Amino acid sequence: MKKRFQSLGLLLVLLLIEHAFAVQVDDLYSATVPVADFGDAERDRALRRGLGQVLIKKTGDSAIVDYPAVAPLLAGAASYVVEFGYTELPAGKDEKGAPAVTARYARAEIDRFLRRNQLPIWPASRPRLLVWLVHETGDGDRTFADHETGADVYELLERHFERRAAPYRLPLLDLEDSLLLSPDQAWRFETEAITAAAGRYRSDAWLVIRYYRTSSGQWRGAWLLGHDSRTELEGATGASLDGLLARSVDGAVDALAATLAYRPRATADTLTLSIDGIASYRDFDGLMSFVAGLTMVQDVQVERVSGGNVRLIVTVEGERELLLDNLAADDRLVVLAGAGPESPLQRLKWLAGKEQ
Repeated sequence: MKKRFQSLGLLLVLLLIEHAFAVQVDDLYSATVPVADFGDAERDRALRRGLGQVLIKKTGDSAIVDYPAVAPLLAGAASYVVEFGYTELPAGKDEKGAPAVTARYARAEIDRFLRRNQLPIWPASRPRLLVWLVHETGDGDRTFADHETGADVYELLERHFERRAAPYRLPLLDLEDSLLLSPDQAWRFETEAITAAAGRYRSDAWLVIRYYRTSSGQWRGAWLLGHDSRTELEGATGASLDGLLARSVDGAVDALAATLAYRPRATADTLTLSIDGIASYRDFDGLMSFVAGLTMVQDVQVERVSGGNVRLIVTVEGERELLLDNLAADDRLVVLAGAGPESPLQRLKWLAGKEQ
């Protein structure tokens, strides 16, 4: 029986590691907004707010709705709606039982608007943040919010990450995790310990949110984001824990997306990818589908196929370095050492047999 539990624990770790890389996010062009009634004014307000939510998901910038260039788009939100209807929000949330408008917006028109105005675009392939929540009680004890006692907290957390279309996952908080990172270390934002703990999950994108409740009932805390050997720290407050988590998630996702989003250029750029390891048509098809599906890629042409090597001419509308980051984020591709991002030729290797 002991071996069985050990095997189960190993399986869970392997599953977490398998999903440590970038995740393709869907449903970027739909939104659900609570309404007070079924009148036309409330419906139109909800459609404008829903389009704002879509823009936030697409750009990764929670302040995008305040950009002057976006005002005309929001004013004409109804003309971008593909379909809408009324629904009821699930029980157990703040808007329990409240009616809501759910709407889907025109993908091509929204993408065209963002490109025409050279607004940021966060590719749909996004890193999955590894998230720790650490709470300080009134007597000064610090503990991780675990998956049982912190169920309500994690429900709030999930809602805010879904709202931002940002993938995330939680550590196991098992014995091995406890040896790598204690609640006190997480509370003190000890970067080396946190990075080591994230290494167990092969994650270079992690977030620690710490929080406590004051004697007056206000929630206070801070968050520390780590990604690609960089960190960003910011404080957070809220009248409720939900408010504090909302500000923390928004701040961290804004900071993460700012390093990964690109602004479309007036003129596209091209570079050549020389990719080894193509052993079958299945490999070739998987490679082509992946590269062509990247948001910033406008066009892909096959220059030549020789043995296990494929050479592609790729037209991109953003920075070359960001394209390489997107390529490297997929566990089927390895960017080989050699030419820097300014070089027109980039060498990579396709890891045959890897599945998404």
